[in-house]
Amino acid sequence: MNKRGLSEVVTTIIIILLILIAIAGIWAVLNGTIFSQTKKISLDKLTINLKIKSVNMDYEGNKTSVRVLREVGEGNLAGIKLIVRDKDSSEVFDMEVSEFLELAERTFVLDLSTRPDLNIYEVYEVSVAPIILLPDSTTQIGRITDTIKGLAENSPGASSSNTNGVGQGAKCSVASQCGEDEWIMGTKGCYPSPNDPKKVYAYKTIWECNNLLKCNSYSELQVYQTCEDNKICSNGECVLENKECASNSDCPSSEIIGDLFCKNTNQRWQTNRTWYCNTNSICNYTDTEQFYETCPPNQECETTPQGALCSPECLEHSDCESGEVCLGGQCIAEIPLVGGTSSGSSTATVSQTWAPNLGSVEYFSSGNLGSGISIQENYFVKFYSGSETRCLKIREYSYTANNFYYIRLNVTDGNISSGDQFKVWQTDWGCTQ
Repeated sequence: MNKRGLSEVVTTIIIILLILIAIAGIWAVLNGTIFSQTKKISLDKLTINLKIKSVNMDYEGNKTSVRVLREVGEGNLAGIKLIVRDKDSSEVFDMEVSEFLELAERTFVLDLSTRPDLNIYEVYEVSVAPIILLPDSTTQIGRITDTIKGLAENSPGASSSNTNGVGQGAKCSVASQCGEDEWIMGTKGCYPSPNDPKKVYAYKTIWECNNLLKCNSYSELQVYQTCEDNKICSNGECVLENKECASNSDCPSSEIIGDLFCKNTNQRWQTNRTWYCNTNSICNYTDTEQFYETCPPNQECETTPQGALCSPECLEHSDCESGEVCLGGQCIAEIPLVGGTSSGSSTATVSQTWAPNLGSVEYFSSGNLGSGISIQENYFVKFYSGSETRCLKIREYSYTANNFYYIRLNVTDGNISSGDQFKVWQTDWGCTQ
């Protein structure tokens, strides 16, 4: 009996152990699934958004500078990935960051010489993606949030686009209709052919109206600067030839060299060259960055072929993101000119309609219109009640002799009635609201 009782106890223990092993196995599977889903949920809640502000090519140094803006959005940014593509391959550069806060900007310099498969003259696209630090201290690569394309069009020896004229392939009768010839930033150098140590060369975009009367552009190496008698070209700048000296007074005075450049998004800086007599009794120099000016309000520094310029954030509505309008050189959220706020329920009311043809509407008036409202041609009217479902352009905004204000539409078949509710928008984005 004792042996039998002992056997029953052993059997019971073995069964309990098997149950515990089974529970542990099931938990391992469930825990992995729950953990992976939790990570996915955590990642989905993050809204890190990076935007490429500019890409500058240093063709002589074989480097690319990428300026990145971190927009407003939740998440712990551990680093970024910059993807550079030419016509044959793509390479990924991992960049570590610290304290890259929302609305801050950073410039990352990529040494393309470390990636021999990339040809800087054929790089046409740069993309950016965040590396996100998750709550469990692991990292996850986010989606690509921004891409700049068409870079190869501005490279030396390649066709270049120009936004100052009518552009590549447009109809023309003279070259001046196509665009302005301009130097390509980052291409200055002391080129071995043609070899002249007194001259600085750079590539320039040249526009022509070809024999098909179409705009065409090409890039050509030209003399950018001829150095003074006592200077030679070095790294794309005119520098003093080795000159013996006994003191600093024997060397040139301090001077500003090169073009202005952007810093801190709204500042222009310059490079100051200070000459001195070194220990070998040879004139030498050091270059330091020097503040030049802060851009006026509502303007930001922009790198252009003419150097760093203070430019308004926008010149017209199309320069802004969807849902924004250009006001005083600044992109701001669009609200209707008539009919309350974009998110509110307030609307204006049609009081009277008329048209040249029976059964259709081309004109309407409203008590909500008046002299203090600046409505222009090609603004939009969106109706929120009644039978008219289209978003219609405004052809005319005017008033009669007795200050009776009215809107004339760009159609003659408007299906509008007195009492219909509407809003007036500056862009067609309002038609989606």
